[in-house]
Amino acid sequence: MPNNDQITYFITSKDITDFRGLSYTDNSCYVDSVLISLFSPDNNHNVVSNFFLINIEEDNRLNICSTNANISKNIRKLLQTELQKIYLSINNLINFKVQNVDNLRKILKFCSYSENYGDNRMKDPAEFQSYILDMFNIVCTKKYTVYGVQSTNSLTKLSTNYDKFASPVITHILESEISLSNLTSQHEINTIDFTRNSKKFTKVLTVIELIDSPFIIFHIQRKSIRNNFNLTKIKPDEIIKLNNKKYKLSAVIVFNSNHYTTFFKKLNIWYYYDDLKNVLVKSHSKFQIESKGVLYYYYIV
Repeated sequence: MPNNDQITYFITSKDITDFRGLSYTDNSCYVDSVLISLFSPDNNHNVVSNFFLINIEEDNRLNICSTNANISKNIRKLLQTELQKIYLSINNLINFKVQNVDNLRKILKFCSYSENYGDNRMKDPAEFQSYILDMFNIVCTKKYTVYGVQSTNSLTKLSTNYDKFASPVITHILESEISLSNLTSQHEINTIDFTRNSKKFTKVLTVIELIDSPFIIFHIQRKSIRNNFNLTKIKPDEIIKLNNKKYKLSAVIVFNSNHYTTFFKKLNIWYYYDDLKNVLVKSHSKFQIESKGVLYYYYIV
């Protein structure tokens, strides 16, 4: 396990040669890109505290990996250890040399309550990302405010609730150009006729607001029903403010020709990593980040 001095060194060191990537093996790009994005941004100490410093023994949720709580805990401990090795190898903090995710996949084969991420089929990185977050019970707080909508379009607040176990991943189906900061508040409208306190309503409007989160990951769905890729631009705000906290853009996973790769930042300098080439280059492609980005990672400053 990395200590605080080692974590601080990677965050503050200007020597990017410390970085060591993961090599592509059997459609692993969706896994590699997620782990590179999680484990090598400027402020990865937030990730370390959420993934590696938690005590799996205290998490008694069932059906995470198995119907047996003890088996589930043991599998997650193995995953936690392997992810630690990958983190240390990527950042070269200790002399670990994990070249690929083959061993991680072997452990994932034991998880019966998930899509099988242990095989070599191509998967969606956003779904894999959400699965890993759920594995370690990494959650955020969202506020749900429900309004009744009358035929005159006037609103009446019906209820306010807080979900303290929501996912830090915010999914948005891309239809038009948008700033990511606007997605921290979303709304849903359902058509339904009902009466409350002698008032007749025709719709229900639910406003969903992100209140607090260890980090924010935006999942942009760019593929249409016909599998066409939407190149509409996303504005990835450099800083997103949320309840007196600042979240900084640290990494972006992009999709090119059925292959996922990663842009990430260190000390405000953009780098690009492609697991097929296993080469890190200093690069920033505004077009790819805005028009081909599918996952955008923000960490607390």
